[in-house]
Amino acid sequence: MNPVLKIGLKAGSTAVNVTSLKVVKRGGATNANITGIRVVDSAGKRHGNVVSSINEDNTFTLNFSADPIAVAANGSETATVQLDFNTSNNGVDVGLSIASAADVGTNGTVAGSFPVSGFLMDIKDGASIVTTITFDLDGPADNASVQMNAAVEVFNFTLRDSGSFEKSWFEFIDLYNNGSVTDSDVKDWQLLGPNGDVIQTVQQKDKHVIFDLRANPYSLDKGATKSFKVKVTPVTGATRTVDLQLQNNYDLLVKGQTTAHYILATADGTGTNDSTYPVGDASGYTSMTLASGSLTLDKAGDSPTTNYAVGESDVVLGKFTVKATGEDHEIRQLGFKIYETAASETNLAGSIFVKSAGQTLYSAAFAANMFSENTTSVATTSITLSTYLTIKAGETKPIEIIGSIGSTATGSDTYGANLDITQVKRLVTGDLADPTVSVVNTSARSVKAATLDITDVAMAASGSYKIVSGTNGALIGKYTLNASSGGEDARANSLVISLGMGGNSGDTVADWTNLRLYRVGDDGTETLVTTSNNTDTGGATNTFTFTTPQVIPKSDSDGVEFRLRANLAGSGVSALMISRFTVHATSADVVGNTTGNSVTEAVSGQGTGINTVTGGTLKIALDTTVAPAINALVNAGQTDYTLGAVTLKAEDETQKVTGLELQLEGTSASSTDVRNVRVYLDGASTALVSGVSMLRTEGDSGGYIIWLSPDKLFEIEQGATRKLKFVADVSGTGIARLGNDIRLDLDQSFHVTSTGKFTNTTATRTLLSNNAITHTIQPFTVTVAEASPAYPASNLEANVSTGTLLAKFKITNSGAVSITTTQLKIFNNGSCTFDSIGTSTCNANDTDFSLKTSAENSDATSNLVSGTETNEYAGSITWKTFDATMVEGANVTITGGRYRTYGVYISGTTDGYAAGSNWQFSVSTEGDVTYTVAESSMGYDGNTDGDQIDAIGNTSSTGLKARGKPSLPAVTDKTT
Repeated sequence: MNPVLKIGLKAGSTAVNVTSLKVVKRGGATNANITGIRVVDSAGKRHGNVVSSINEDNTFTLNFSADPIAVAANGSETATVQLDFNTSNNGVDVGLSIASAADVGTNGTVAGSFPVSGFLMDIKDGASIVTTITFDLDGPADNASVQMNAAVEVFNFTLRDSGSFEKSWFEFIDLYNNGSVTDSDVKDWQLLGPNGDVIQTVQQKDKHVIFDLRANPYSLDKGATKSFKVKVTPVTGATRTVDLQLQNNYDLLVKGQTTAHYILATADGTGTNDSTYPVGDASGYTSMTLASGSLTLDKAGDSPTTNYAVGESDVVLGKFTVKATGEDHEIRQLGFKIYETAASETNLAGSIFVKSAGQTLYSAAFAANMFSENTTSVATTSITLSTYLTIKAGETKPIEIIGSIGSTATGSDTYGANLDITQVKRLVTGDLADPTVSVVNTSARSVKAATLDITDVAMAASGSYKIVSGTNGALIGKYTLNASSGGEDARANSLVISLGMGGNSGDTVADWTNLRLYRVGDDGTETLVTTSNNTDTGGATNTFTFTTPQVIPKSDSDGVEFRLRANLAGSGVSALMISRFTVHATSADVVGNTTGNSVTEAVSGQGTGINTVTGGTLKIALDTTVAPAINALVNAGQTDYTLGAVTLKAEDETQKVTGLELQLEGTSASSTDVRNVRVYLDGASTALVSGVSMLRTEGDSGGYIIWLSPDKLFEIEQGATRKLKFVADVSGTGIARLGNDIRLDLDQSFHVTSTGKFTNTTATRTLLSNNAITHTIQPFTVTVAEASPAYPASNLEANVSTGTLLAKFKITNSGAVSITTTQLKIFNNGSCTFDSIGTSTCNANDTDFSLKTSAENSDATSNLVSGTETNEYAGSITWKTFDATMVEGANVTITGGRYRTYGVYISGTTDGYAAGSNWQFSVSTEGDVTYTVAESSMGYDGNTDGDQIDAIGNTSSTGLKARGKPSLPAVTDKTT
């Protein structure tokens, strides 16, 4: 396999196939000592056969028209001519050339500079360089009965490195199947390595089985011996043969790692005495005959299991599947039995049929010899099919035994079917045989008359289902009709529904009119069931005689739902009227849909007690899913701010909301605190209603805005919930009152007005109880957070005593002017005990805490700002300027755009702490840190009192609030 000539092939705009090359041999190498000539493409794939002789004029032609070298349009390819030498050519030279364009066979036009000649190459003896590989066939022995659908060994071989000059790589083997099987008779050829692992799986093509390992070749070390196996899975082709052969030494590619030369393997007869190519044609080895075909018979997965109906015709008594393996089969004779359990043979009517996919294979009148009480093993009634059933290899077909149930059948009758296949013709083998399948039986099923179970469905808990007087088309009853426990579909010709009344003595059944029954489809759609009688006026009993009988399928395990609707009088109906519509037991006209036999329905359930009300209810509640859902801080001038959201639920009757009045309330609230008020319905992007400004309430304690509609602003269906979100722009500085707590309240009946859609009466309303979310107006943002760097950064242990630092907080002023801190309140989630007290907790007077601040934009807390003794009360520690626990001054003032760090220390203790005592501080509520700011610094009237001389938030109750709720890690005393 020595490459001697390589030519480039390039196509123009049209793809080209190269089909032959006529080549001239040059040099001193003798023709007789060139033993093989081949051409390969750029991928190393051989095209055409290997040529073994050269003409006297030193020319030879490689013809590969059956497998041309394809060159794609505008693409390129190569063709390399390889030569095999024997040792006699040692010391001479050789070269190849193509003399003219006519020597290139192609379906296109050949252009180029001819002759095309390769280099003259010296031939050297490689006996002491290139290793030697032998190929030894190991078996297996001939096998005259290979089973289908199971992998079987068909070719075992060993590769031996007997030269030991270099490591080599097993890259490729082309095995020819000289047997009679076709490509489609077998599948999944596997090459297994010495350890039994599957190296590659391929499919047979044109009788060749090719394992191409060049992408991942198999290693053969110097002097190594490696054995391989080939397996295949037969799927059809009974009596055909598999006979693998390695026809030529060049059909095996083994490449030396050092020399990069391919090595022609020598056939070694050690294993099977087959020492010449083709290897594998010796008798006694590798010839495998596929076994004759077989059948399998099983119960079909969809063989019926439901009950028979009395009088039901053409029912499947049993369904089976039969599968052919290995070859086509023709089923000719069957054995069967109709088995019965406590059944009378005379209760089957008409004829028996054997069918496959609708094709009748056999029919005959029922006869006594067809029956047996054995349900599992008897199928002795032998029949010859009038139409043979042909099943191709690998194919599965159904077989059904069909009969009819007589009108005299009763619930004690049970039927099923057994089947056996007793004779087939194997169409490849050509013999008649009993396939020796086992008798298969199907489920025993009982004969059962039609049934109808009716359930009066409770639509709500007792007393909770309400209908408003004057409602049209009200849902007053639900009923489920179920025929699944019977033997056939049920057909309802009529239903009788009773009306029970309670409440005031003046209430009558005539208060209900226009009674209509609807059938509900699988998708929930209601279809009116027309009746031949009048149901316009309610009565104690109400008969619905169906124009089209209603069929209830036994196959529907959930049954069919019907709904009853009616109109309720709008006047003269008391609020205490109670009605209940239930199916009248045993009064319906129901029969079996096939047999027409009468059916007595079974009724269960109490239905629904309906309470009549004279008006609807509108329930209003906070919608806590909309942020902010808790009290919040908002800066003056913020736009599109959510003031709150509510849900509105209509009960008993659909409501038309005709008016909304929003009221702004709160501490010193003003109508000018917000503007551009909008209301959004159900998350819409466009406002339902809006207003530019609010009207001032009496005493200027807030504001209000009203929207009214003569028809409706929007509607809420009965039982539905809708959502309103209230959005506004917070007024800018100098207009909004800083420090004000504002909220929107819906706590009065006039805040939401609605009327019932049917009654036009004002709804009963449940309102908010003055508990809307509070929003405190701030001039700008001030935040409290953990210090930077944090202290403690994580839970830590320390020797805690007087002077120990426990926590640091950072207060940042994002405004443009200075603020003064007026309160710092922190919560202690830790637990403290003293050595001398034991397990008792430290009380308020046992530990004093001090507060120190840093310089601005600093972390070092050295300025003592706590005043009088400060202790912990109810889990919290508070420093504030209003009770002298915090010293007011420069050390608690923060310039605009800067921050200050606050450190918490132990300033005194009555005793040493017990080990394990710990302190864990947090700011639990926004507003626990407060500050004040001067109007003169801001340059505007912050509280809208007409001057600019005030300090906004400079009282214990009106302090401006810092955002943030930092929670710090714990400090634990490790003193022992």
